[in-house]
Amino acid sequence: MKSLIYAEHFRRIPVLLSFLVLVVTVSCKQDQEPTPVNTTAQFAESTLAFLENEGEQVISLTFDMPASGDGQIVLKVNTLAPHSFSTVPSAQQGQLVLPVSKGQVKAEFRMIPSDNPSLDGCKVVKFSIASTTQGMQPGSLRDMVVSVNDDEAPVETSFELEDQLLRENDPAAARITIQLDHAAPAEGVLVISVQSASKYGVDFTTEPAVVGNKIFLHVAAGAITAAIKVFPVNDATFRADRNIGFKIIDATGSLLIGEKSSLSCTITEDDGYQLSMISSIRAMYEGENEIIHGDTYIEGTVTSIDNVSAGRVVIEDASGALQVQIITTHTLTRGDLVIMNLNYGLLHEHQGTLEVSQVSVFDKIGDGHWRVDKMTLQALYERGGNLELQTVQVTNVTFPEANGSLPMLGDRVATDGVRTIIVRTNTFAAFRNELVPDGKVNITGIFVNVDGVYFLFPQDYDDIQRQQFMLTRD
Repeated sequence: MKSLIYAEHFRRIPVLLSFLVLVVTVSCKQDQEPTPVNTTAQFAESTLAFLENEGEQVISLTFDMPASGDGQIVLKVNTLAPHSFSTVPSAQQGQLVLPVSKGQVKAEFRMIPSDNPSLDGCKVVKFSIASTTQGMQPGSLRDMVVSVNDDEAPVETSFELEDQLLRENDPAAARITIQLDHAAPAEGVLVISVQSASKYGVDFTTEPAVVGNKIFLHVAAGAITAAIKVFPVNDATFRADRNIGFKIIDATGSLLIGEKSSLSCTITEDDGYQLSMISSIRAMYEGENEIIHGDTYIEGTVTSIDNVSAGRVVIEDASGALQVQIITTHTLTRGDLVIMNLNYGLLHEHQGTLEVSQVSVFDKIGDGHWRVDKMTLQALYERGGNLELQTVQVTNVTFPEANGSLPMLGDRVATDGVRTIIVRTNTFAAFRNELVPDGKVNITGIFVNVDGVYFLFPQDYDDIQRQQFMLTRD
């Protein structure tokens, strides 16, 4: 019996041991601390933009749970404009350290922009979470881009006036003012083109100087106006008023081109002159070449375009007409009213026509008009001796050679059936390839009489007009 009791006792010992091991194991697990969870820190927003004059901005990093202990967050600061802002705490060597205390639920720092008076554009700063201490980790918004926008606006520039007058003998320079619509936030340069038939350094100078037909006008920061000075050259020679055109064509820095970008400055003549009539110049010629000495001014209208010899124009006034050879480049055209100084000009015959050559001083002073003497070929023959170089319209004539394919180039005979006149078109005339018209025509041109042979020089194909007939019914 005892043996059975002992056997049962020893059979239960392993079960008791197993139970004790399980109790000890569970008790040990309950005594161990739980595995810690990191606090996630990230920026509250990914971007921020504000004006530089809005003052400091608070930038926050949020935590998903209170910090489990003391530590820090290190931000990397990346920018091309490090002097345009500051931070609290202060960034050092491109890094910003934010301290974190246990239980803290967010971290903050202040960004203070530099509010300057310059127009220096937008400044961009990127903050990035570079590292955190133990117990913290960066979240998904680990970068933030901050744009600090300029609060200064560009400046519009305009001429104060559209027209300005300056007397040639005025001892003071003309001040051409350019207005700025507000103080310039930064320096800039205005590029101003200068256009004039007058010569820089001979007729006028400027300050700043003209370089390559341009003035480069520097405008300082803070300026509300800028100016060009124009100095006329005061001489003792009469010339027409000189016009100088100024135009703002480019603006740099803080400057923009405004609405009034052009100005016309006129230098008015202060020297008097005595006009000579063209008939009196013609009367000076006595068959031999003669140099004209002394200021001799004529005023008349240009009646030629291109069907006269190269470099020559025909000038007509109320008393007659004269051919003039101009030795400088010009853009005179038919209808221009001009003044010419014939001083040192050579009065002579050129291809049977009276001419003053070697003329260089002339000015266009406006739009002129000239008389066209309209007459039959018979009337022209009766008056031909005193109409040289004047504009004449010969009426009711025909071109016997007209065949529908003959060009105007060369000498073409026109006739009224009894008398003839040669219509000459030079190789340099623009209408030389136009066809000789058939039927009756009226021809306008510059008249020349060479030893009794009559010539007419049309200046345009429109100078040759077919006569129009009106048919009526009873």
